Amino acid sequence: KERLAFMLRDTQADVLMTQERLVQVLSDHKAQLVYLDADRENLRQQHSGNPIHQTTAENTAYVIYTSGSTGTPKGVLVSHGSIANHCVYIQRYYELDEKDRVLQFASLNFDASIEQILPTLISGAGLVLRGSEVWTPEELQTKILDSEVTVMNLPTAYWHHVAQAWADASESIASHGLRLVIVGGEGMSPNALRLWQQTPLSRVRLLNAYGPTETTITATSFEISPGYSTDTPSRMIPIGRPLGDRKIYILDRYGNAVPIGIAGELHIGGGSQARGYLNQPELTAEKFIPNPFCAEPGARLYKTGDLVRYRADGNIEFLGRIDNQVKVRGYRIELGEIEAALSQHPDVREAVVVAREDVPGDKRLVAYLVAASQNSSVSELRGFLKANLPEYMIPSIFMFLDALPLT
Repeated sequence: KERLAFMLRDTQADVLMTQERLVQVLSDHKAQLVYLDADRENLRQQHSGNPIHQTTAENTAYVIYTSGSTGTPKGVLVSHGSIANHCVYIQRYYELDEKDRVLQFASLNFDASIEQILPTLISGAGLVLRGSEVWTPEELQTKILDSEVTVMNLPTAYWHHVAQAWADASESIASHGLRLVIVGGEGMSPNALRLWQQTPLSRVRLLNAYGPTETTITATSFEISPGYSTDTPSRMIPIGRPLGDRKIYILDRYGNAVPIGIAGELHIGGGSQARGYLNQPELTAEKFIPNPFCAEPGARLYKTGDLVRYRADGNIEFLGRIDNQVKVRGYRIELGEIEAALSQHPDVREAVVVAREDVPGDKRLVAYLVAASQNSSVSELRGFLKANLPEYMIPSIFMFLDALPLT
């Protein structure tokens, strides 16, 4: 409730489209309510023509919230021009046409869903909606076959499980109609890729995608050939090369370009950047900096905070983060936001949250706590966090310690 209330206040939304049963989870707000269920008959009688508008490419198309290190989410402003250009490029790059059936798998709270929906519709292709349930790998098989899916885009962690399950029972997916699979959100496991190559989908076009919200969804992509070998010295699967009009710069802490093979922070330029952060001009200025490599007036670079390096073949290799941000199941998470929420509970004296990957491909959030009293319980803390944070930011495990180690 608190997070939804914050977003309504932060955006100052004039109209809220919802369902009648969901209104109870909303706090006080000034938005006009439109019930898509209860108002259906009234809506059906409204004028169906396109409204007159004066929208330009520079106008904001959407605000989407990502985790914030200060304890509150930050709204990313993406323009009509940025998302329109991206959709047209993705339509061409994925080679979408009216014969395709594209699986909409990502949560609607996640900008990957926009890339799954809009390029599909402008291509005249069919959109297969997942709904609110997350399918098991076996259920995914059934849906793909029954719905004749040709293109799917999966979060990396989920794809890892799918690769394992389908390698163990590959005959059941042999009659698939898939021609393209996109995987993205976090590092692709070489072990999972080896398993994938044992399935009937080993000849299907496979892309390892990367991109922050601030540069409009997918920014780079690496096409994994059927015979691609993971037996390289680094074993990391590259994130590839820039898509569309994006420009890539790998810079050291002084803003100098680094040589091939040397780690540096990934900076992204070009016309697909977000406008900045809603109501946060200081953060916008910190993350969107002037581009010293471009003579175009107003050209900027987005500082991703991602540590990468160029390989000898020109592809980019992701190495990790330079700050306290992690990715779990494709979601960007600032650990400080969870720690700040936990610290607001009266029974918590200190809190540290980490992302652990004790089993390869299975990353989980773990909260380490020093209690202020004997009254705190895991169920109470989990319920407290659910009122302040989305489900994907709730730690899987809570560990109580007498004191936090300070070394």
